This record gives sequence, structure tokens and C-alpha cells, in this order.
Amino acid sequence: MNVPPTIVPHQRREWMCRLFRWYTRRLIRKSFNAMRIDRAGADVLRNLDTHDGPTMVLLTHSSWWDPIISVVLVDRFAPRRQVIAPMDRAMLERFEFMRRLGLFGVDPDDPAAFRDMVRYAADECAQLPNPSFWLTPQGGFTDVREPIELRPGAAAIAARLGREGMPPRVACVAIELVFWGERTPELLTLARPCPAPMRPSTGEWQRAMTDALRAAAGDLAERSIARDASAFETIVGRGDAGMHPVYDLYLRAIGKEARVRDRRDAAEVAP
Repeated sequence: MNVPPTIVPHQRREWMCRLFRWYTRRLIRKSFNAMRIDRAGADVLRNLDTHDGPTMVLLTHSSWWDPIISVVLVDRFAPRRQVIAPMDRAMLERFEFMRRLGLFGVDPDDPAAFRDMVRYAADECAQLPNPSFWLTPQGGFTDVREPIELRPGAAAIAARLGREGMPPRVACVAIELVFWGERTPELLTLARPCPAPMRPSTGEWQRAMTDALRAAAGDLAERSIARDASAFETIVGRGDAGMHPVYDLYLRAIGKEARVRDRRDAAEVAP
């Protein structure tokens, strides 16, 4: 495949992907009380793994953690997929090792690079078994309270794949990092399918993707406010709240609960 000069191609190496997956789970376990996904969303991502064709996952992008989160989600729910993802060319040239993880470089402000990225993505889908594109289509860090607006790259890729007989299955993942009742924060994710539009043009895909990602972010905000861990499946971490493993063991030994309860929770179980 002839790679255009505007693209820095990935050099995906499976052994390095496995090593990085181990590292990311360890990093999240040390940094968060738990990483969780809503229960319906877990099924959405599992269904991607069984799809006979390319898949795309769009993620909200509010922090440095988002690419790390995507690695864990792929490892847990879509291990068959060979993930490739675009990254700002300048940053990829700085962190060269990320090419071995499936990242390819593109200048987000170069119109020629935009066209080349779409063609490169289609060519990769034609060659890779079980390809999956994971993108943060907002184009930069965006606060979760800001309205979601997407750059057109993801929609253009989906439309191009459809024209070439490789219609993708698309999912949207919303992410929030929030504090509930613990010293360390919760890492919450929620996934929803993005139905293919009736007329799969770039413009129609753009509207469908924007609506789906906004809906996912709204659903996750409601669950985040509710502080109900039972609405989620725990991916990494302890899952239940506590003070410290050693002190929690002591509390259980003397018949006391280790979990830190909100006053509203305590009122529900009070005699």
C-alpha cells in the first residue's frame, strides 16, 4: 500500500499491544477506585467483537485518560479486533512507540491530510482482519459539560467504508471521571450503538454520530449524578467502596461495614 506523505503509518505489533494492555490495567487500578461500564453498554461493545466487518468506536474526550481507557475496553470486550486510531502527527512523532500500538499520524488542520486519512483508513480495512477504528472526534480536550460537536473525520471514514462495500458497525462511548465517596475517583463509561443512517453519506453519518454521542453523554451524566454503582459492571478495581484493604479487613473482623456510605444510602438501610 502506498502511504501518502501526509500520513505517518502505524506499525502495529501485537506483542507490544499485549504489554501495553497489562500496563494500562495496572495504571488504572492504582489511580481509581474502580473503572466501570453500564451494563447495557458492556453488551454493545461485546457485539462489536462478533461483527463480520469493520467497526468504529467514538469516545468523548475530556482528559488524558481517554486513550488509556479505550485500551482497557478493547482488552475486555473486543479482544478479536485489531485496533488502529489516528493521532496528531506532531505528537506521534514525539512518542514514536505509539505507532507499535496501532496509532497513525495525521495533521488535523491540513485539508489534504483529511482526505488522505479517509483513504488510508479504507485501505487498512481492506487489508486487516477484524479492523476497528477508535476515535475521539471532538478533536481535542472538551469539558463534559460543554455541548458535543464532532469534527467530520469519523463520518467521512464511515461513509467511505460503506461506498466500498465495508459498512461499519459504530458505537459511541461516553466517559466521566468523578468522585463519589472515596479518596480516589470513579472512572465511569457508558456505550450505546450508533444506528447507520438510511442514506449513509458523510453528512448523515455526522448527524447520526453526533446525536448518538450526545445521548450517551446525557445518559452517563444521569448515572453519575445518581451515584448508583449497581447500575455498572466493574472492569478494574475493587468495585465496592472502602477505606484501605488492611483497615477494611479489621472492620469486617469486628463486624462493621467497610463501605463508606452517603447519608442518603445510610437512611435507606437505617432501622
